[in-house]
Amino acid sequence: MSELNETQVKNLRTAVFGAAALVSQAEPGFFDMFRESIASSKALAQAPAEVQGVLKSGGFPSRPEGSTPAELEASTLAALTQAMSDLGEGAGPFREAVLAACKAVAEAADGTSANEAAVIAKITAAVGG
Repeated sequence: MSELNETQVKNLRTAVFGAAALVSQAEPGFFDMFRESIASSKALAQAPAEVQGVLKSGGFPSRPEGSTPAELEASTLAALTQAMSDLGEGAGPFREAVLAACKAVAEAADGTSANEAAVIAKITAAVGG
């Protein structure tokens, strides 16, 4: 992942944090949001060092583009697809980190709901999983 340029790194960070946010927003709940954020952080802390290095670089991640939930979803899914393309054959650790974070978010508050499962299916398709 060290061969990624600044734009690709920014997109990758936006994609992974955006994916976790999409799952969290699938079943909104004020207190659940805190549990889900912690679960996502713990899952990403277990990611391979190369993935963690990219995620920790550059300060706060950019917010996916869009002002409506549908636009945010489309932007995040496009960022995920682009990240997979940018990473090429080295995409496996990134794919695993994204899916682990999404699963952790979904399970953090009372198990995975149907809405969360539907969002995870879209994310899985975007990362080719």
